[in-house]
Amino acid sequence: MLRKILLVISVLVVTVLLFSYFSKNKTIHKDYIFKGESSHWIGEYVFKGTEKWKEKNKRTTLSSESRYTLAIKYKGDLSELASVKNLSYFYQTSLGSGSGETLEFDESPNQILFTISGGGTTTMNKDEVIEVTVKWDSFEESFELRSTGK
Repeated sequence: MLRKILLVISVLVVTVLLFSYFSKNKTIHKDYIFKGESSHWIGEYVFKGTEKWKEKNKRTTLSSESRYTLAIKYKGDLSELASVKNLSYFYQTSLGSGSGETLEFDESPNQILFTISGGGTTTMNKDEVIEVTVKWDSFEESFELRSTGK
């Protein structure tokens, strides 16, 4: 009987110690896809981030890293962009903003998909709303990207 009690106590102690260790040293993955569209453009923002929480010398630290890709695609045919001379796009999140290069075309564009990617040490939440603006010649459209829940 004493042996069973000691076994139960040992299992409880090990469980508490493991729980304590893993609750202080954990990694959280934040992988989200945001989508949206306007009359002429479809956008997708893919975010992959990692938060690493560690406890050392009774101090909790956080380190994080992230990667993102913003892709915008013209909804029409490539031939509809034939006369476009300038194209630019940018985005805004609660964490900051970014933009693709301003494209100037001497000849007709040869693509309808434009991307920008990057990374850093910030993370975002899946309830984020990303504002995207696309300008091409004298036209401009803005739209929101929202999480698809993935």
